[in-house]
Amino acid sequence: MTEKIINDYIKYLEDIKHLSPKSIKSYLPAIKEMFEYCDFKSLDDIENSDVIVLQGWLNKKKKEGLSSQSINRRIASCKSFYSFLVAKRYISFNASKELKALKIESKGKSADISQINKIRNYVKNEYNNKKSFNNLRNILIVEVLLQSAVRNAELRQLNIDSIKEDGSFTVVQKGGNKKDCCINSKAMEIYNKYIEERNKIKAKDDALFISSYKTRISSKGLEKIIDKITTATGKRLKVHDIRHT
Repeated sequence: MTEKIINDYIKYLEDIKHLSPKSIKSYLPAIKEMFEYCDFKSLDDIENSDVIVLQGWLNKKKKEGLSSQSINRRIASCKSFYSFLVAKRYISFNASKELKALKIESKGKSADISQINKIRNYVKNEYNNKKSFNNLRNILIVEVLLQSAVRNAELRQLNIDSIKEDGSFTVVQKGGNKKDCCINSKAMEIYNKYIEERNKIKAKDDALFISSYKTRISSKGLEKIIDKITTATGKRLKVHDIRHT
């Protein structure tokens, strides 16, 4: 029974939630651990379970020294699994609804207003000193990151026609969900200037942001750009840090 339900759950994550194999793999150990601790051997066992049973499992893991982040991953896995069971009508009662994620103090960095201004001035000065395609590209990269809070992969997925005339665009997030974004009119002035130059370049695909090799900019390439800019303007930041700014 356990194996069949888990296989059905994997298919649900693939076909309905559109999760990557890596994300799916991260969910399964917690589910199997929950089955073992709670002694779930049938759907009736799960149906008749309550939040006290589930919390007992989490409390045990906490006493074993697991971090709040690890506990929260188990809670997320548990909630996902119970939601699947309810969606498939295997059970009618969702005991995981009462589970509360633990508060975690953010370890991420972000720029303050002073550094944001320095970042914008830095990329503009770089372009004014040398009006190259890459320096113009970097101005637009900074504006898109600051205004839309997209991830590294989300920025790199943008194509020439992704940003509309009104500054709106859509990215596909982790898990397949779509996020609507927008940049302001000043950023659109930069975009229009950039796209005019970008259209002159015969790249290997329609990527909006390309490297010196005329290929879609890589994850490491984007991080290298942001590393250089932020190191020169104060606190060293990654693309994900810009997302939290």
